Amino acid sequence: TKRPEWDSLCPRIDVLEEQSEKECEASHVEVHWDVVQHIVRTPIFKKSNASTKMLDLPVSYLRAWVLNPAEGTAVLATQSVIHPKAVKEALTNVRPSGWFLSELEGGGVELTYIFEADLISLRKIFVGSSDDQIVDIMAINVNTWFEQLDSFDHT
Repeated sequence: TKRPEWDSLCPRIDVLEEQSEKECEASHVEVHWDVVQHIVRTPIFKKSNASTKMLDLPVSYLRAWVLNPAEGTAVLATQSVIHPKAVKEALTNVRPSGWFLSELEGGGVELTYIFEADLISLRKIFVGSSDDQIVDIMAINVNTWFEQLDSFDHT
């Protein structure tokens, strides 16, 4: 996976389990999957101090994707899961998210990112931040992803 190359908040991804070639060949639908342990670098805010500290948190995800070359589309969906190969401390309460990619006529790609957030959990990470500030921080992170993806060498 190349995400650590374009996402500064993801220093590492380890594959815990992959779909077997036999499962790929037997599938009538081209749905592929794997389970990864994704290290998420997140800021920890403290009420008494304006500075932030960065914390690396492991999260185990099931990733599933479908590629449709005939339509020029791709879908990637993720959901955190409990997995026996994940470290015991891995977060498993991360909400679903997904990416939809569609080729544009004349070149280029339209990219849509969808995610569900749990403000109750996010308030524990972003201590001292209002809900509006948390949403702003999340939006800034997503915007940074798109800027980095745009400049990333995809070859």
